[in-house]
Amino acid sequence: MNDYDQIGTTEALSALPGGMVLDMAAPDPRRISPGQVALALSRQCRFAGHSPITVAQHCVEVSREMWRKGYSAREVLAGLCHDASEAFMADRPRPVMAAIGEAAAAEFRRVQGGIDGAVAEAFGFQSSLFGHPALALADVQAAIWEMLQYGLGRAPDTPEPMRGHRLARGQEEARAEWLDAFGALRDSRIPKSWISGSDNVGISGPDGRAKADRERVLRSELWMAGHDLVCSRAEVERLEMAKRDLVAGLSAIALAAGWSDGDEMPSFAELAASVRGLAKAAAGCGDG
Repeated sequence: MNDYDQIGTTEALSALPGGMVLDMAAPDPRRISPGQVALALSRQCRFAGHSPITVAQHCVEVSREMWRKGYSAREVLAGLCHDASEAFMADRPRPVMAAIGEAAAAEFRRVQGGIDGAVAEAFGFQSSLFGHPALALADVQAAIWEMLQYGLGRAPDTPEPMRGHRLARGQEEARAEWLDAFGALRDSRIPKSWISGSDNVGISGPDGRAKADRERVLRSELWMAGHDLVCSRAEVERLEMAKRDLVAGLSAIALAAGWSDGDEMPSFAELAASVRGLAKAAAGCGDG
């Protein structure tokens, strides 16, 4: 007898692929797999289908933003999985939750909390990380980006939209990206696709915290240029210390080369050309 034979014995059983079910009232972490989550989230578009961004891509964007801000692999993994419950409960637009009333919404959140706990246990992190303030902020910033990019309602003025959010991926690409990120982050590694190549991004949003953004971009460039893959938390911490020193040094070089503090931080190619120019000027030698 497979799990499908149990359907009908209780309305709380949710049907899953492979003849399995998940008891929504008492979810078993052993019945939750990354493949199930990636598949279901990649087949759901956000804003009740009015956005072309799938829930799977949204989760990747949130986790990438947390990584860019320097959070740990487990914190970033929680960002990737923050909507994993929607693989079993479906995406619920916030206006729906507001319309059903506080009592119904609270009961819904109770059931979701049980699934969140099962997801966290299945995937190896503390469920309390779902309440991380950086995760909540990235979630809202991604939603504002979508609203502005795709003309969905009236976006709030604050916080500013997520910078670097990519345009919509197809279902299969979103599923593969989610699984790739999950496999890397669970092993405390950074997905290679996050530190190599360039992405097709949409609007960047209004200017704000420009100096911090320039530093974050430069830190990312340092990582991309010198480290293809980071394998451990200890190495991440050592790299963070090294990057802080390098950022300070490169910023000094940029200023010496003529960039003012209000200018956009130069690229690595520009910095390299400036270093060569400064060296030639100091040594009085020709090219080479």
